[in-house]
Amino acid sequence: MAYIKAVDNKDYDSIRSYLSDSVFIKGLAGEAFRSPDEFIGMMKQRNGKYAMKKVFVDGDDVCLLYDFVTPKVTAFFCS
Repeated sequence: MAYIKAVDNKDYDSIRSYLSDSVFIKGLAGEAFRSPDEFIGMMKQRNGKYAMKKVFVDGDDVCLLYDFVTPKVTAFFCS
């Protein structure tokens, strides 16, 4: 949840601290980001925020249901 707060606050240094060097993330348009810096660059361009719907926790597993809201598009994600 601290990562999501960092995204919503556009605290890109903190965002970087939560991402592994080997991160793999699929973007809103299906594009792939294979490094934290690529992903953060996209986040800066998209200017998005999380609209959390539900958080499930089961031991070490966490599931987030949310809309990712940008000025141009809103997309539902499960992470």
